[in-house]
Amino acid sequence: MDEQALLGLNPNADSDFRQRALAYFEQLKISPDAWQVCAEALAQRTYRYSELTTVQQQLIRETLISWLQAQEARRNTLIKDTMREQCIPNLVESWYQILQNYQYTNSEVTCQCLEVVGAYVSWIDLSLIANDRFINMLLGHMSIEVLREEACDCLFEIVNKGMDPVDKMKLVESLCQVLQSAGFFSIDQEEDVDFLARFSKLVNGMGQSLIVSWTKLIKNGDIKNAQEALQAIETKVALMLQLLIHEDDDISSNIIGFCYDYLHILKQAIMLAVMKKLTYDEEYNFENEENGYQSLLSSDDQLFIYETAGVLIVNSEYPAERKQALMRNLLTPLMEKFKILLEKLMLAQDEERQASLADCLNHAVGFARSGVRTFLHRMIICLEEEVLPFIPSASEHMLKDCEAKDLQEFIPLINQITAKFKIQVSPFLQQMFMPLLHAIFEVLLRPAEENDQSAALEKQMLRRSYFAFLQTVTGSGMSEVIANQGAENVERVLVTVIQGAVEYPDPIAQKTCFIILSKLVELWGKMI
Repeated sequence: MDEQALLGLNPNADSDFRQRALAYFEQLKISPDAWQVCAEALAQRTYRYSELTTVQQQLIRETLISWLQAQEARRNTLIKDTMREQCIPNLVESWYQILQNYQYTNSEVTCQCLEVVGAYVSWIDLSLIANDRFINMLLGHMSIEVLREEACDCLFEIVNKGMDPVDKMKLVESLCQVLQSAGFFSIDQEEDVDFLARFSKLVNGMGQSLIVSWTKLIKNGDIKNAQEALQAIETKVALMLQLLIHEDDDISSNIIGFCYDYLHILKQAIMLAVMKKLTYDEEYNFENEENGYQSLLSSDDQLFIYETAGVLIVNSEYPAERKQALMRNLLTPLMEKFKILLEKLMLAQDEERQASLADCLNHAVGFARSGVRTFLHRMIICLEEEVLPFIPSASEHMLKDCEAKDLQEFIPLINQITAKFKIQVSPFLQQMFMPLLHAIFEVLLRPAEENDQSAALEKQMLRRSYFAFLQTVTGSGMSEVIANQGAENVERVLVTVIQGAVEYPDPIAQKTCFIILSKLVELWGKMI
């Protein structure tokens, strides 16, 4: 087979490989030689049908049976219709007798019969199977060790059968009550992982069936039954989470469908709540142009003084004199108030108050840094080279005692300056290159708790920003910024790039690292 196409089967593969794989296998499916190619590829593998698990064998049978021509499908439908009219009730009765008579004496025959029942349930009258007589016997099989896996699969097929949403809800709830009373919901006490994998699949089917019923009831306007269905879903969440966190991957993967569908319900509810909160009050006056202007004068809005100044400079069409007057009116009151408060702070004698004020100022630094960054972004656009003298001083302060988020927001500013001014900012970049990298490495090397997903994500995003910075420097033709940092520092930078390309399981960062290495080879190769 096409090796490049096979590479596209990897979830982390490049989009080009995935598209190639999709096109290749679509072409293979319609090719008259497809059977020969697949058979030869299969013959070269070490796997054999007899060595596969029962689930894999069933999947192969179902997949092959689904590849039917239209004529074969019509023939099979006719056979099924005839069987429904003539012999299905007799077959169901024979299944019941076999299951009842051989459940204790011949487990192999009983398991095969349960498999047959599961295969037929999808297209026969469900009332023949979903009745007290049959269900009670299947639930009894759940307590017999050699039968319970097949009984689980049979119950799964019954639960998956299409039917009225209210009837489906009642069927699932009755099954859950019996299973819970029999102790099957006590996951921690069960050691048979093979059975738990089947049971997880059954719980997944019951959960998804309840969600489908809830969706249909909502669409039909049946609020009462929809509420009951939602309550039934929520009572299964604890069991779903127990199965999801199980150490066995087969058990946890079998319940993912229910988990995903339940999250979709939660997202819908959250979106509806957000939309409702975004709706204006009925008494809101849309005709009054000054409606709500008082809120614009609150002290909280002074936090956005930099954004306001940037908008005033960039977006307004006033002449320079008018802009100057507006800017003075905007900044002067705040600066005067700041001076007064600073003088009061210096005269404060209460140590407790001094500590509180110091804590407030420490938190305010984050807001100030964010505002300064936004201000500089906009000043670069409108003032261009005139803003460059202020960048070194601002950068020096922004790199002090910074967190991962601060660096993630600061690096795009440096990237913007580098890409726009290139060789003009080479001295500045050479001066701040290692201080920036030291700040990044310090944050990346900070210890974090093993299960702290938020900290891990912040470090991943910071690592991406670091590689993006190196890509901007090399892509702007300023490899001398890196080369002039000394042999030891250059080696350290190159090691991090190579590690990013090979060791880190982040395809975006890996791609960026390969681009950096390619550019460095191109630029430094010319010097050899």
